[in-house]
Amino acid sequence: MRGMAGFTVAELMISLAVTGITLSIGVPGFSSFIANQTQTNATNELVTAMTLARSEAIKQNRFVTVCKSSDGLQCGTTNDWEDGWIVFANTNQANANTVDINETVIRAFEINSDGRSVNPDVTGLNFVAFRPTGTVNINATWLICDSRGDLHARAVQVDRAGRARSVEVVQPGTEDPGLCS
Repeated sequence: MRGMAGFTVAELMISLAVTGITLSIGVPGFSSFIANQTQTNATNELVTAMTLARSEAIKQNRFVTVCKSSDGLQCGTTNDWEDGWIVFANTNQANANTVDINETVIRAFEINSDGRSVNPDVTGLNFVAFRPTGTVNINATWLICDSRGDLHARAVQVDRAGRARSVEVVQPGTEDPGLCS
Protein backbone atom coordinates (compact mmCIF):
# COMPACT_ATOMS: atom_id res chain seq x y z
CA MET A 1 0.00 0.00 0.00
CA ARG A 2 1.35 3.41 -0.98
CA GLY A 3 1.51 6.30 1.46
CA MET A 4 -0.82 9.25 1.08
CA ALA A 5 0.35 12.01 -1.25
CA GLY A 6 0.13 15.62 -0.16
CA PHE A 7 1.97 18.54 1.40
CA THR A 8 3.53 18.51 4.80
CA VAL A 9 2.89 21.42 7.13
CA ALA A 10 6.49 22.59 6.62
CA GLU A 11 6.11 22.59 2.81
CA LEU A 12 2.84 24.51 3.07
CA MET A 13 4.40 27.13 5.36
CA ILE A 14 7.38 27.62 3.01
CA SER A 15 5.02 28.02 0.03
CA LEU A 16 2.96 30.61 1.90
CA ALA A 17 6.11 32.49 2.95
CA VAL A 18 7.41 32.62 -0.64
CA THR A 19 3.99 33.78 -1.87
CA GLY A 20 3.85 36.49 0.81
CA ILE A 21 7.32 37.80 -0.04
CA THR A 22 6.52 37.84 -3.76
CA LEU A 23 3.29 39.76 -3.18
CA SER A 24 4.94 42.27 -0.82
CA ILE A 25 7.47 43.11 -3.53
CA GLY A 26 5.09 43.03 -6.50
CA VAL A 27 1.98 44.83 -5.22
CA PRO A 28 3.60 48.24 -4.47
CA GLY A 29 5.25 48.21 -7.89
CA PHE A 30 1.95 47.35 -9.53
CA SER A 31 0.17 50.14 -7.62
CA SER A 32 2.75 52.61 -8.90
CA PHE A 33 2.27 51.28 -12.43
CA ILE A 34 -1.52 51.76 -12.18
CA ALA A 35 -1.10 55.33 -10.84
CA ASN A 36 1.33 56.20 -13.65
CA GLN A 37 -1.02 54.78 -16.29
CA THR A 38 -4.01 56.68 -14.87
CA GLN A 39 -2.03 59.93 -14.92
CA THR A 40 -0.87 59.28 -18.48
CA ASN A 41 -4.43 58.47 -19.58
CA ALA A 42 -5.79 61.73 -18.14
CA THR A 43 -3.04 63.66 -19.94
CA ASN A 44 -3.63 61.86 -23.22
CA GLU A 45 -7.37 62.58 -23.06
CA LEU A 46 -6.70 66.33 -23.00
CA VAL A 47 -4.15 66.08 -25.82
CA THR A 48 -6.69 64.03 -27.81
CA ALA A 49 -9.40 66.64 -27.30
CA MET A 50 -7.15 69.48 -28.45
CA THR A 51 -5.87 67.53 -31.45
CA LEU A 52 -9.40 66.50 -32.42
CA ALA A 53 -10.63 70.09 -32.20
CA ARG A 54 -7.78 71.36 -34.34
CA SER A 55 -8.27 68.72 -37.03
CA GLU A 56 -12.06 69.22 -37.09
CA ALA A 57 -11.64 73.00 -37.36
CA ILE A 58 -9.44 72.53 -40.41
CA LYS A 59 -11.58 69.76 -41.92
CA GLN A 60 -14.92 71.54 -41.41
CA ASN A 61 -13.48 75.01 -42.13
CA ARG A 62 -15.17 76.45 -39.05
CA PHE A 63 -14.43 77.29 -35.43
CA VAL A 64 -14.28 74.30 -33.08
CA THR A 65 -14.17 74.76 -29.32
CA VAL A 66 -12.82 72.71 -26.43
CA CYS A 67 -14.42 73.77 -23.16
CA LYS A 68 -14.65 72.42 -19.65
CA SER A 69 -17.90 70.57 -18.97
CA SER A 70 -19.33 68.52 -16.15
CA ASP A 71 -22.32 67.15 -18.05
CA GLY A 72 -20.82 66.42 -21.48
CA LEU A 73 -23.47 68.60 -23.14
CA GLN A 74 -22.72 72.24 -22.33
CA CYS A 75 -19.69 74.31 -21.45
CA GLY A 76 -19.23 75.08 -17.78
CA THR A 77 -18.17 78.33 -16.21
CA THR A 78 -18.10 77.32 -12.57
CA ASN A 79 -16.91 73.72 -12.74
CA ASP A 80 -13.27 72.78 -13.13
CA TRP A 81 -11.39 71.12 -16.00
CA GLU A 82 -10.97 67.95 -13.91
CA ASP A 83 -14.72 67.30 -14.31
CA GLY A 84 -14.18 66.77 -18.05
CA TRP A 85 -14.50 68.70 -21.29
CA ILE A 86 -16.25 68.67 -24.63
CA VAL A 87 -15.30 69.39 -28.23
CA PHE A 88 -18.00 71.03 -30.34
CA ALA A 89 -18.36 72.62 -33.77
CA ASN A 90 -19.21 76.28 -33.38
CA THR A 91 -21.47 76.49 -36.44
CA ASN A 92 -22.70 80.00 -35.72
CA GLN A 93 -19.16 81.23 -35.08
CA ALA A 94 -20.58 83.15 -32.15
CA ASN A 95 -20.56 82.40 -28.44
CA ALA A 96 -17.40 80.31 -28.58
CA ASN A 97 -18.07 79.01 -25.07
CA THR A 98 -21.72 78.01 -25.60
CA VAL A 99 -23.17 75.02 -27.42
CA ASP A 100 -26.04 76.66 -29.29
CA ILE A 101 -29.20 74.82 -30.33
CA ASN A 102 -27.99 73.81 -33.81
CA GLU A 103 -24.39 73.01 -32.81
CA THR A 104 -23.10 69.49 -32.33
CA VAL A 105 -20.92 68.10 -29.57
CA ILE A 106 -18.27 66.14 -31.46
CA ARG A 107 -17.00 64.32 -28.39
CA ALA A 108 -17.35 64.49 -24.62
CA PHE A 109 -14.48 63.56 -22.31
CA GLU A 110 -15.27 62.55 -18.75
CA ILE A 111 -12.31 62.26 -16.43
CA ASN A 112 -12.44 60.03 -13.37
CA SER A 113 -10.36 62.45 -11.38
CA ASP A 114 -9.90 60.51 -8.11
CA GLY A 115 -8.55 63.70 -6.58
CA ARG A 116 -6.75 64.71 -9.76
CA SER A 117 -6.53 68.42 -10.59
CA VAL A 118 -6.42 69.86 -14.12
CA ASN A 119 -5.59 73.57 -14.06
CA PRO A 120 -4.67 75.91 -16.92
CA ASP A 121 -1.94 78.48 -16.41
CA VAL A 122 -4.25 81.19 -17.78
CA THR A 123 -6.62 82.44 -15.07
CA GLY A 124 -10.29 82.03 -15.97
CA LEU A 125 -9.62 79.92 -19.06
CA ASN A 126 -12.94 78.15 -19.68
CA PHE A 127 -12.47 77.25 -23.35
CA VAL A 128 -10.08 77.19 -26.29
CA ALA A 129 -11.48 78.09 -29.74
CA PHE A 130 -9.67 76.70 -32.77
CA ARG A 131 -9.99 78.78 -35.95
CA PRO A 132 -10.63 77.19 -39.37
CA THR A 133 -6.86 77.43 -39.88
CA GLY A 134 -6.25 75.29 -36.77
CA THR A 135 -4.72 78.15 -34.80
CA VAL A 136 -5.73 79.55 -31.40
CA ASN A 137 -5.51 82.98 -29.74
CA ILE A 138 -3.26 82.06 -26.81
CA ASN A 139 -0.56 79.71 -25.64
CA ALA A 140 -1.84 77.69 -22.68
CA THR A 141 -0.57 74.92 -20.44
CA TRP A 142 -2.74 72.68 -18.25
CA LEU A 143 -1.05 71.20 -15.19
CA ILE A 144 -2.35 67.73 -14.31
CA CYS A 145 -1.63 66.61 -10.75
CA ASP A 146 -2.61 63.56 -8.74
CA SER A 147 -2.24 62.75 -5.04
CA ARG A 148 1.46 61.91 -5.50
CA GLY A 149 2.40 65.57 -6.07
CA ASP A 150 4.83 67.43 -8.28
CA LEU A 151 7.20 64.59 -9.14
CA HIS A 152 4.38 62.82 -11.01
CA ALA A 153 2.72 65.90 -12.50
CA ARG A 154 2.16 66.12 -16.24
CA ALA A 155 1.26 69.05 -18.44
CA VAL A 156 -0.49 69.61 -21.75
CA GLN A 157 0.69 72.55 -23.81
CA VAL A 158 -1.18 74.15 -26.70
CA ASP A 159 0.74 76.69 -28.75
CA ARG A 160 -0.67 79.45 -30.98
CA ALA A 161 -0.39 77.15 -34.00
CA GLY A 162 -2.90 74.90 -32.20
CA ARG A 163 -0.50 72.00 -31.66
CA ALA A 164 -1.03 70.10 -28.42
CA ARG A 165 1.58 68.00 -26.67
CA SER A 166 2.15 66.28 -23.37
CA VAL A 167 5.20 67.17 -21.30
CA GLU A 168 6.72 66.13 -18.00
CA VAL A 169 6.73 68.98 -15.53
CA VAL A 170 9.42 68.03 -13.04
CA GLN A 171 12.50 66.08 -14.00
CA PRO A 172 13.25 63.09 -11.73
CA GLY A 173 15.73 63.93 -8.99
CA THR A 174 14.80 67.60 -8.72
CA GLU A 175 13.37 69.25 -5.65
CA ASP A 176 9.60 69.51 -5.13
CA PRO A 177 8.75 72.99 -6.56
CA GLY A 178 5.24 73.13 -5.04
CA LEU A 179 3.34 73.18 -8.33
CA CYS A 180 0.61 70.77 -7.25
CA SER A 181 0.05 72.28 -3.83
